[in-house]
Amino acid sequence: MSPVTATGSDLLDRRAALLRQGSSAELDEATEALRDLLASAEPAVRRITRDEPDEVLRRLSEREPVHPVDGPEDLADRLDEDRRCYVLEHPGLPGHPLNVVWVALWNGVVGDVGEILDRSAPTRDPHAADTAVFYSIWNVEPGARGFPGGRRLLEGAVPLLRAELANLETFVTLSPVPGFRAWWDERHPGQEPPGQELLADCAHYLTTQSEPGRPIDPVARFHLRNGARLHGLHRHGDTSSRGLERSYGVMANYRYEPEDRAANRESLASGHVAVSPEITHWLDRWHEGPTR
Repeated sequence: MSPVTATGSDLLDRRAALLRQGSSAELDEATEALRDLLASAEPAVRRITRDEPDEVLRRLSEREPVHPVDGPEDLADRLDEDRRCYVLEHPGLPGHPLNVVWVALWNGVVGDVGEILDRSAPTRDPHAADTAVFYSIWNVEPGARGFPGGRRLLEGAVPLLRAELANLETFVTLSPVPGFRAWWDERHPGQEPPGQELLADCAHYLTTQSEPGRPIDPVARFHLRNGARLHGLHRHGDTSSRGLERSYGVMANYRYEPEDRAANRESLASGHVAVSPEITHWLDRWHEGPTR
């Protein structure tokens, strides 16, 4: 079946296989066919609930790359009343969400992903929450790699949250810092990481750019390019083996404020990262450090 005549599902599978093989004329054809399909209609943002078809829930559960889902009970907890899940869908790809964001409804900014993922914690009243915490956002379909939809998903999820939950005032992420440990170890070979002072190094890392508008950390690059502000850092944000391997457990908050996003993007393009006073504090500590 050629890419032109394939169904959307077949096209995604075919392009995923071709991406694994590398560059080819067939990959170019599949990419063009997918581009035409995606341009044929506007994608939509929709909330996912426990009532979705099993195949959709299985797909979201098995492919979660940020905080892997530990079975049906864990998935059910992530879809509880004090949680939200939104996907970006295209009408030409039914049953195949392109992007997903998982949200925890909270009071105040949370810095420990273990609190969010704790299945034994009592369910919170969603209408009492003042903060929406985006704790995982990712591309679902390997075959759609290279067709970004994260910004559109976030831009669609925020108004849906606001329309449902009037008390929400703050929209932040709780994000991994995937390249930080490798970056730190390269600069401090054989050394043990310090305590809270590690946050000064992380603040410097997350605000370092390889060129104007391009932070070296991939997660920072995504959120800062979308107009977020680097808001907070947490020394023991993710103490799982995965979190320790990637960032010595450090996690970051990026805050989304609609009125500031355009200015934040312009600032990033000129080489300056928008940061909160907390991050400014850690950057000052980094510059004052004796070994910098």
